[in-house]
Amino acid sequence: MAENVSNQTSTTTVPIEAESTPTSESIRTEDTTATQDNTYESETAPSDANSLTIQTAESVINKYGIIRYNFTRLRKEASTSSDELLQMSKGTRVKVLKQVTGEMESGSDVWYQIELISSSQTGYIAQRLIEVTNEEITAPSPVDPSDDFESYLTQQGFPESYRPALRALHAKYPSWVFTASHPKNSDGSAMKWNTVIAYENSLERKNSIPSSYSVAQRSFAKGAYNYKTNTWYYSDAGFYYASPEIIAYYLDPRNFLNEKDIFQFENLAYNPDIHTREEIVQSLKNTFMADGPTVPVVDQNGNSSDMKYPDIFIKAAEWSQANPIFLAERAIQEVGRQGSDSVSGTVAGYENIYNFYNIGAYAGTNPIMNGLQYAKYGYKRVPGSLTNTERDLYLLPWNNRYLSIVGGARWISEGYINAGQNTSYYQKWNIDHNHTYGPWWHQYMGNVIAPTVEGRRVYASYQERGQLNKVREFIIPVIADMPAKTAAFPSDNRSRNNWLQSITVSSGILKPAFNPDVNNYSVVVAQGVEKFTVNAKAYHDKCNIKGIGVYNLKHGENTIKVQALSERGDVKDYYITVTREGTAQPGDPSTKPAAEMTSTTLDIGTSYVTNAAPEAGKNTVEYLTKNLKLPDGYKLVITVDGKKVDSGIVGTGTK
Repeated sequence: MAENVSNQTSTTTVPIEAESTPTSESIRTEDTTATQDNTYESETAPSDANSLTIQTAESVINKYGIIRYNFTRLRKEASTSSDELLQMSKGTRVKVLKQVTGEMESGSDVWYQIELISSSQTGYIAQRLIEVTNEEITAPSPVDPSDDFESYLTQQGFPESYRPALRALHAKYPSWVFTASHPKNSDGSAMKWNTVIAYENSLERKNSIPSSYSVAQRSFAKGAYNYKTNTWYYSDAGFYYASPEIIAYYLDPRNFLNEKDIFQFENLAYNPDIHTREEIVQSLKNTFMADGPTVPVVDQNGNSSDMKYPDIFIKAAEWSQANPIFLAERAIQEVGRQGSDSVSGTVAGYENIYNFYNIGAYAGTNPIMNGLQYAKYGYKRVPGSLTNTERDLYLLPWNNRYLSIVGGARWISEGYINAGQNTSYYQKWNIDHNHTYGPWWHQYMGNVIAPTVEGRRVYASYQERGQLNKVREFIIPVIADMPAKTAAFPSDNRSRNNWLQSITVSSGILKPAFNPDVNNYSVVVAQGVEKFTVNAKAYHDKCNIKGIGVYNLKHGENTIKVQALSERGDVKDYYITVTREGTAQPGDPSTKPAAEMTSTTLDIGTSYVTNAAPEAGKNTVEYLTKNLKLPDGYKLVITVDGKKVDSGIVGTGTK
């Protein structure tokens, strides 16, 4: 995956390629960055043209299949000499339509006609390259939304919480097609919202927001926030770790079912009837890649020419089968509207090296340098280590703009679009075990807002060209057990810091010694200790502390709860078990329940209130009535000379 080094961030993993020339046997190489091994397709070239026998017999299969090898070639016809349409990754789920008789390949003339689920692209592959499952394609033919939109939504499995927005979009853009995507667990069960949230909230995911974003969007988790100094750690240059609330907001697809934001769900497969040069020009407007001067290029065949950027992106779409509007917006998102050192070609040691998508620019002290290193040397990042795939498909080294844009597009397509992550949303949020690299780890960028930003730019490009009414497919995730209400955009900027700096006690020794991470403590005091004082101090000046004050101790164990409440109201509880030695005597007043104390430090002994300090204004009936906290089942009655009073000064003789 790529990494933003200008206005977004990512943690990247680069696909591994086979290092030797493919033979008739599969080549296996260990992927040190992934759990699965990678197996690579190879095809035996035909001995002569007469070996081509295509579709002399066929039978309907109509089942799902799984691609067995990385870089499996989809052919136009059932022959290894036929045109290559694209390449697929190991684990890609496809529809197996028919079995046909084709060219002899590795001792068999059995080929399959298949259809990609991500783009409806059809073609042929040899039998040994795919595992046909027993799962039949039983879904009914799609209902024409213009004929029966409600039935279509039901058939797709859209919950009611999605439908009002989809109805409004359908009314305005009847040619738009909304396809529900239902993420799965490894056992085939539905992926649940709480599972997604739990995984994506881990700091290991590197989910981040620009450092200019407010406190409400920043994480207060340990490792993301320094509670001692009230400062945040950077997840990458210019980015803080994202808060759970903003992660939930951007994960919830229902927040983006409007005409601007829905384009983060647009199918990223290339459609030349829709993705025209004019649209690319509009996308690149007001950037350093605008339709204007040409740049010198050398293509993969060694042909030199001068080209304009829109034409290079057309070539990138043809080479990768990826939406060129998406590719243009991804480049802008990664290197900025005015470009960066990633595409200057002037960085020392990397002269004439370009990386338009910041591929391989993993997080670190110098992401740009990391990306340029990949652009020059490939995955192993040492001279002379480029693999056949890196040279032939990804067109490395990227020593001119053309090779970077076109070859990098193929890298994105192979690693993401053809691996199930075929929308901007899914490239950020890889939450489906059905994806080749899913879930969780294979996420293109860290910036949680990136899919929305990219989608809005695509929308603006289509709008300015008057292209919004064209047929477009939107692949919209439907996660199981989502909350009834959509996740709200966080705006509460009050601090969530509820960490205590210290807890001190008047008698005995706190064990273990106080540590903000430890919540349970014990203290042993002598038999003669009847009163026990607890004090605490918070790191944040707006953290409220409850439970400090003076307690009457009974013999044996006494449990005291000290509660730290952040400015926002987040609670952290600390418990102190105080053991008073000895046994209680008859009539011992300490056997009576003690009121839970707060920072008012008013103490209840027997029937009398002590510590009602006049200088603090605590010696009035009104103050006591308002502030004194009592155990359940008790009530406060204040009397003077045996008569109940509701106001006045509390003094000697008051009960």
